[in-house]
Amino acid sequence: MISSYAYSGLINAIVSLLFGLIVYFGNKKAELNKKFLIMCSSVFAWSIAYFFWQISDNAETALFWSKALMVGAIFIPVTYFHFVLVFLNKLKENRKLLIFIYILSFIFLFLDFTPLFVKNVEAIPIFPYWPKAGIAYGPFVFMFVVLGIYCWYLMFKSLKKSTGTEKLQIKYVFIGTLIGYSVGITNYFLWYNIMIPPVGNWLVPVYIVSIAYAVLKHHLMNVKVIAAELVGGALILVFLFNLFLSQTSGEFLTNLILFIFVFIFGVLLIRSVLQEVKTREEMQKLAEDLEIANEKLKELDKAKSDFVSIASHQLLTPMTAIKGYSSMTLEGSYGEVPEKMKSVLEKIFQSSNRLVSLIADFLNLSRIERGKMEYNFQKVDLKEIVKGLMEEFKIINVEKKKNLDLSLSIEAGKDFNLIADPDKIRQVIYNLFDNAMKYTHKGFIKTALSREIEKGIIKLRVQDSGIGMDREALEKIFQKFTRAENGSKAYVEGVGLGLYVAGEIVKAHQGKIWAESEGEGKGSTFYVELPVNFK
Repeated sequence: MISSYAYSGLINAIVSLLFGLIVYFGNKKAELNKKFLIMCSSVFAWSIAYFFWQISDNAETALFWSKALMVGAIFIPVTYFHFVLVFLNKLKENRKLLIFIYILSFIFLFLDFTPLFVKNVEAIPIFPYWPKAGIAYGPFVFMFVVLGIYCWYLMFKSLKKSTGTEKLQIKYVFIGTLIGYSVGITNYFLWYNIMIPPVGNWLVPVYIVSIAYAVLKHHLMNVKVIAAELVGGALILVFLFNLFLSQTSGEFLTNLILFIFVFIFGVLLIRSVLQEVKTREEMQKLAEDLEIANEKLKELDKAKSDFVSIASHQLLTPMTAIKGYSSMTLEGSYGEVPEKMKSVLEKIFQSSNRLVSLIADFLNLSRIERGKMEYNFQKVDLKEIVKGLMEEFKIINVEKKKNLDLSLSIEAGKDFNLIADPDKIRQVIYNLFDNAMKYTHKGFIKTALSREIEKGIIKLRVQDSGIGMDREALEKIFQKFTRAENGSKAYVEGVGLGLYVAGEIVKAHQGKIWAESEGEGKGSTFYVELPVNFK
């Protein structure tokens, strides 16, 4: 009957070899991954020999496997030490010590095949063939313990200086080493007749897995991927060992067929998982590149906003002057204007007025994007703002000979006072009236002002009989630099900033703005809801 300790050796062998290969194939060029595989190979050599030692049925075979398992055990400390030096980037300053430990390990390896290292095997409670230590075995155990302590010291020093992911990686290796050495040392007591069995063998996989996780911290290896490879590799190794343990030729043939089948299945499974890992790592790199590009775009966007702000300020002053002087000249402030010049001055005034309005939109966009839009909140009578703007647009309606029916309906007996920035709210309503007039060639513009006392809001509705919008246009009409396709054809001079700025202003007042339309050619209705008690 195979003992539980034999099974622990088999499981340790499977786990160490499998995770060593997983890490190695995760990045075959990385020096750290190579060193981890070498360390895992030492653990594998010790564990597999441990298994065969435990199932030995005579003293001679048990002695052979006892010496064989020490081959792996001798190189576990030095390969682990090598791994830690690479992991902590301390190889250069410890190179001479590492060479010395390698030389010492090879001396122990030579002594392993003499009675100076393993004298013989004897029967003790639980184990029928337990090895006894020779005179050279003590120095090896001393090296094992001292190297472990030195590795902890190096990691502890690095831990204090590290941050973020690096710190977390060192913690995993530190904890893994603490567990590995604590459980590994339980194998040495019985060599010196101290009756403490090697109960820690079952925790060796924790040591391997925790270090593997630290190495793979920057990769997209997750539990699902590792589990898939673990199953595939474990199946192959279990059926391979089962093949070696066959008692008859018939049993050997059956196990051989099963092993071939499982081997093919396992290889295909591991290859598919490795391909998945590669794909995920490529996706991660693309995500990182995208994040970098996004940061650069943010910087460019900020630079653009700054440029727009500076350029707009520089343009606004002369354009305002042109608009002002052309208006004063038309009004006769500098004497009577000849009829031939009036039409030219009128065009100058209209063009400069459009440019001033456009520059103002760009300035507002820049302020919004930089979070520097300033608001002067105070008590405002919205009814007076709407009535004043309606009178302005009635004059514009006459001047442009639009002949539209402009009407204003205000709910009677209601108070329309609220806390708002009067200039910004006026800008929002002006924009709605202006758009309605631009895109309505005949018919009406109906404005209604109401108050819903229960909800604590004032509601403005601006309805026109103009060109209307389809569903796609309604979804994006409040985005910057966006205009409905039919709107661009009806009025070519807009740039699609007015409604975006209006939306941001309403949002800053904790209100809502939206548009509705039954389709192209069926008019549009814009709504604004503002809270009475803005906080």
